[in-house]
Amino acid sequence: MKAVIQANEQFARLLGYYLSEGCVSQNAKTYKIIFTFALHETVYVNDVVHGLKHLGLHPCVEICFLYTYSLNFKPSFR
Repeated sequence: MKAVIQANEQFARLLGYYLSEGCVSQNAKTYKIIFTFALHETVYVNDVVHGLKHLGLHPCVEICFLYTYSLNFKPSFR
């Protein structure tokens, strides 16, 4: 991920998704950013995946329980 990010509409949407659906989780010395969506919110999941890939990240989408998607990635900066 680039250390400097261009502030555009897509990045603003990612910030909005993070504020409403996101959190940070720590596992030992590693942190990951997680977005959680209901199963019927596939449009939002796809929008976040597209935005993260545009930033050069590799998101992982998992179906958790019967009702939610968990979308996470481990940020690293260049």
